[in-house]
Amino acid sequence: MRHRLIPHAQAEDAVLYPRVEEVMHAPGATATMSRDHEEVVALTGEPARSRASLTGPPAPGQRRGLQRILYGLHALVRVHFAEEEEIYLPVLDAGLTAAQAEEMFAEMHHKAHPGSAG
Repeated sequence: MRHRLIPHAQAEDAVLYPRVEEVMHAPGATATMSRDHEEVVALTGEPARSRASLTGPPAPGQRRGLQRILYGLHALVRVHFAEEEEIYLPVLDAGLTAAQAEEMFAEMHHKAHPGSAG
């Protein structure tokens, strides 16, 4: 989870959101999305911290706590992706050429997966 979500969020913060703000001529327009990323980072760390504190099988209260974390993370990520797809991607579609968009997504891929080909 952390190995996919966190690099993806970092790539968005470094590449996608500055480009969206540039196209919109609106510095700071994506600040709430970056704040979502901070919460995703915090929530993705909680299961590992919970697991580290276990000395045996989780008690019912611990299971409920873990479920709360995972359901919260799921809801946050689901809404976050919907906002990107419904709000920011149409802005980019209207403001970037196909070549510019391809270049931006390639840069995001390289930020999220350093050292990978493609």
